[in-house]
Amino acid sequence: MDVHFKQKAYGHFKQEARGHFKQEARGRFKQEARGFTLIELLITISIVAILLGVGLPSFVNFIDNNRVTSQANDLVYSFHMARSEAVKRGSEVRVVSIAGSDWDGGWRVIADTNNDGDYTDTDDILMQ
Repeated sequence: MDVHFKQKAYGHFKQEARGHFKQEARGRFKQEARGFTLIELLITISIVAILLGVGLPSFVNFIDNNRVTSQANDLVYSFHMARSEAVKRGSEVRVVSIAGSDWDGGWRVIADTNNDGDYTDTDDILMQ
């Protein structure tokens, strides 16, 4: 900590230690008040509340768009995998919905691995 002494015109010394303590005229040290006033705190809280009120709906919209993009990328990946497996195996590979016609529940990439003519065996599932 840097401590400097300055002599004023009237002969008393003032200690400056980064502004924490000052020596009064009678030789007592007085600690300076440090912190925030109530007005400063209320203004800061108000500004933060306004910024959150403006930014939070945009952030929620960003999260929703990110989820949709992620699901679309997963589906495209499944199509690419099915095509690659079909070329590799030389047979039909399908991308089917797990819940019938409802694709919200997810999908599977399936191939007839045991050549029995159906795609319902658990061995037929390549990716879920």
